[in-house]
Amino acid sequence: MPSPTSGKAPSFTGAKTELLDFLNLFKDLANSNGLTDEEKCKNIVCYVDQCTKHFWVLLPGYASRDFTDFKKSILAKYPGAEKGLSTETELMEYYYDFLPIATWLVDNKKISATQHDQYDYKDEPPAFKKVLEAGQFVFSDNAFNVDNPLTAHL
Repeated sequence: MPSPTSGKAPSFTGAKTELLDFLNLFKDLANSNGLTDEEKCKNIVCYVDQCTKHFWVLLPGYASRDFTDFKKSILAKYPGAEKGLSTETELMEYYYDFLPIATWLVDNKKISATQHDQYDYKDEPPAFKKVLEAGQFVFSDNAFNVDNPLTAHL
């Protein structure tokens, strides 16, 4: 595992919007280094600030070195962290990162247009453009405006 001060080390600043990315990056790194659950529990707290470390080591799963329980305990203490995107700005930031990669993959025939649109759909996935439009509507300031006929009754 890289040193916590290394540029290759995962880090968590305490912002719940970064938690899922941090946990996923740590998991990938830990798995590629062959860490056991015990080692994962001991190592993950090296990549957070001291205040967060003092908090996390008290959570269920840490003392028993059960990384699955520990990760669940961490996520439970950051409400909304699992939600992912929660504002239009976050949605657009994701889209700006996603579009160039996805476009290159489709243009170079690494994935199909349908795969581009798939995320977690079992049947025919909606077009990503439609998903983006829906997300922008949901996160927009006017989504629940009383002048909006779709949401006025809410």
